[in-house]
Amino acid sequence: MKLPQLTGLALIVLAGCQSLQEQEAIRPLPEPGPKPTQTYSELLLRARRQGDVALDRAFRNLWVDVEDVGRSLQQTARLLPLAQEAPAKKPDLEKLWAELAAEAKKLETAAREIVPLSGAAREKKQKEIDEIILKISRNVRTLRSLT
Repeated sequence: MKLPQLTGLALIVLAGCQSLQEQEAIRPLPEPGPKPTQTYSELLLRARRQGDVALDRAFRNLWVDVEDVGRSLQQTARLLPLAQEAPAKKPDLEKLWAELAAEAKKLETAAREIVPLSGAAREKKQKEIDEIILKISRNVRTLRSLT
């Protein structure tokens, strides 16, 4: 009798931990001084989590969350080149950092725009959001491979 209760409790605790990680990805970081306190690897991992959360929230039509993720991802993209242990600036890296920030801005805007839409217009905007999230994921993977 106690085993099912303990199993249920363990699942609730694990689900709560996942929710906390997702909330952390959505929440903006405190504004640092001239340099972020996070390392480049930590910020890159955060960007990946943010992309994952955006995909999950878009799938569940939680557009306010998607908009918040877009806003937080813009901050993460802005902090990446300033981070501790960031790779030396090269044109290809700078282009990817800029693209990541631009796609995050597009994600925020598209998530805000989809709310009042319906029918075909909504489907078109959902496809646009899916493409944006895919580009974000590709950029993060490419940035990871260049470090």
